[in-house]
Amino acid sequence: MKRYPCRHPAGPITIDGRLDELAWQVCARADDFHAYPDVSSGPVATGPLQPRFRTQAMALWDARFLYIGMAGVDDCVWATETRYDVPLWHEEVMEIFIDPGGEGRPYVELQINPQNAVRDVLVENIYLPRQQWDWQRWGAWQLKGLEHAVHIFRDELLGGDLGWSVELAIPWEGLRDAAGHAALPPRPGDRWRINFYRYDRPEGRPAELSAWCYTESDTFHVPSKFGVLEFLDEM
Repeated sequence: MKRYPCRHPAGPITIDGRLDELAWQVCARADDFHAYPDVSSGPVATGPLQPRFRTQAMALWDARFLYIGMAGVDDCVWATETRYDVPLWHEEVMEIFIDPGGEGRPYVELQINPQNAVRDVLVENIYLPRQQWDWQRWGAWQLKGLEHAVHIFRDELLGGDLGWSVELAIPWEGLRDAAGHAALPPRPGDRWRINFYRYDRPEGRPAELSAWCYTESDTFHVPSKFGVLEFLDEM
């Protein structure tokens, strides 16, 4: 099981999507993503592959927020959806699943696309039969106080895309409905479960789904395969 050491930021963070602060430059990277082999019908359990482009995820915490940063190399960054709280995975998107209680019921799913559109979902019980997964009700939940931004990197000389990054500040109280018995804010030494995902959909080429922790399934929603987010009392 993968582990991510979540430390305090080594300096202030501005939520602008750029991830250029010292805090992000010196923190740990979750960058060993695995691609799913067949995206035409969703992820399948035939073993992970090396992704076409690199993706990195990062996390930091303080008394007010859990900070999440993600960055991906991409030569064709695009999305058309700008509305709040609609499914975004039909286009390019990055996703974060956060399970404070570590039991998989409930947990939070966050989607954010290159247009800075966000969908926040409280997955109440993924262990129900699939026909009972109520995405409409789960998606009606709101993560109050969420701050988020996106930055797209472009080659100014050639005019092409180089990649994109997302930055989120998640207030602890906004996770109250998912926390269960977990302390908010967490205490040093606490361990949550987390996973990071990316949908890359280049024009004229097959789409690619990738994950930090490969779920060995036809769905990203396998809490037992999430990694561990360990909160440390250090920078």
